[in-house]
Amino acid sequence: MAGPVSASKTPAQLKPLHYDDDHIRGILKQVRTVAVVGASPNWVRPSNFVMKYLHGKGFRIIPVN
Repeated sequence: MAGPVSASKTPAQLKPLHYDDDHIRGILKQVRTVAVVGASPNWVRPSNFVMKYLHGKGFRIIPVN
């Protein structure tokens, strides 16, 4: 198991957060609740589309503004 990340590491030393589509698909098959950070009730905002799309696919959405 990995230990805590040292505060002395620079951003260049940290592993980038990049996951392939299969990994993300696997996560989405396991969870049914998703928090949408930056959620907006404004229909022209991308976060609004994301919330509606995921809700339509059966996910429970927790909007976080």
